Amino acid sequence: MAIDDGDYYKARSYLTSTILDNFTQSDCTRQMEEFDKLGGINNINITKEEIKDDVAQVHFDIEFTNGFAQRSLALILTKVDGKWKIYRTFF
Repeated sequence: MAIDDGDYYKARSYLTSTILDNFTQSDCTRQMEEFDKLGGINNINITKEEIKDDVAQVHFDIEFTNGFAQRSLALILTKVDGKWKIYRTFF
């Protein structure tokens, strides 16, 4: 996973321009540092997905290597040039 691997540029490639306008390199770096403190991502469990045309809402839980878990997170994805990208986050 790009953000867990510290690959800032690859992680940004999964975001739409709407998010990129508000998500700076320092924001991404800060998020990667937080994931590192938690030992990295161990598992992502998708709990629900709703897809309609080129828009999807995905609910999921993240489990980190140190045992900490975040539950009931959500993303809205949209297709851009045939690829799913993150349009909005709900953390």
